[in-house]
Order: sequence, then C-alpha cells, then structure tokens
Amino acid sequence: MKIFNFKTTKLSMTFLSCTLFAFVFFSCQESQKYFEVNEKDRAKMVSQIIPLKDAVKAYKDYGKNRVKILKDTLQTKYGKDFSDSRTVWFDIETLKQYLIYVEEKSKEAGVDPKGIQFYFTVESEKSEGKKKNHQNFFIAPTKTNDLESGYTLDKDGKVILLNEILKEIYETKANRTTEKAGFFTLIDEDEGLLLNEGVPNPPGQ
Repeated sequence: MKIFNFKTTKLSMTFLSCTLFAFVFFSCQESQKYFEVNEKDRAKMVSQIIPLKDAVKAYKDYGKNRVKILKDTLQTKYGKDFSDSRTVWFDIETLKQYLIYVEEKSKEAGVDPKGIQFYFTVESEKSEGKKKNHQNFFIAPTKTNDLESGYTLDKDGKVILLNEILKEIYETKANRTTEKAGFFTLIDEDEGLLLNEGVPNPPGQ
C-alpha cells in the first residue's frame, strides 16, 4: 500500500510539473507573439531604414527650415534662453508593453490596429521640468477607415476616431463647449490608448 501511495504521489507530482511547465511555456509564447520575426515584415522594415547621412541632413534641414524661423517668436514668448525640444525619448520596454496593450484592448473592442501615428503637441505651462512649453507628441494606434486614422477607446470600449474629433475642433473654434465635450470628456483613462509620457530633449541630446 505504501508503494502504491508513493507511485501515486510521484505520478501526481510529475503531472503537476508538466502542467506547470506547459502553463509557463504557453504564457511566454502568448506574450512573445507580438514580437515574433516575420521575414516579409522584417524585409519591409529594413527597406525603410535610412543612412546616417540622410538622417543628419533631415535633422539639419529641420533646424534650418523650422527651428530658425520660429526661434525669435518662441524666445519672445518663453524667454531668451528658450530652446525647443528636438527629440523625444521613450524606453524600449514601455513601447513593447504599449504595443501589447494596444493589441489586447483593440481586440476586445473588435478593432484590428494597422499602425502607429504620432501627433505633434506642445506641453502646457503647468508641465514640470524640461517638458514645460516644449514640443512633444502623443502616440495613437491607427485603423483603416478610408484612410489611416488614429483612434482611442471610450469608457465602454467604443472606438473614437481622432481625425473626426480633431476636425470637429478645427471647425468649431468658437464653440468651446463642443471642443471639450468632443475630445476631452469622452475618454476614460483606463481605456484610452494614447501614449504621451516621452521625455523631450533640447538640440544635441
């Protein structure tokens, strides 16, 4: 009888170990599926990587055709030492988790995200540190709706298309109530998909 109990216990432990291993394995597979290498997509991505010389030229052109033109105006508004941000930093793990979050929430809402869109912004005067009054951006996933439109979700998981909301704001400049109702009060923080905690940096960083 003792031998039978020993064998039964050993079998149970083996089964438990296998079950635990399978759970961990498939959990890891689930979390990694968003970052699996697809040769076709990898080739498309690589084709869009630009040489350093092109990046440097584009950076210089931005300085010449945007920064210099706006410099006096911005320094008049914010002070003679003001230098607007030229880069915005996010850590890689945050971006990975953001993509997973977008996939999960979009799936729940029945949306198939197609891309990521960057919306240029200016931080408010109430922002702290180097963010205050500086150029920044927020990130939104996109879905195809005749064109690629950024979107987020309201508190009920319903899709809100940003191009429709922002168009409404531009067309109703005199109606401040519509602006607030149309954009700022529809989005529940727990369901929103807009990422905006990057660190803006001045030229040279």
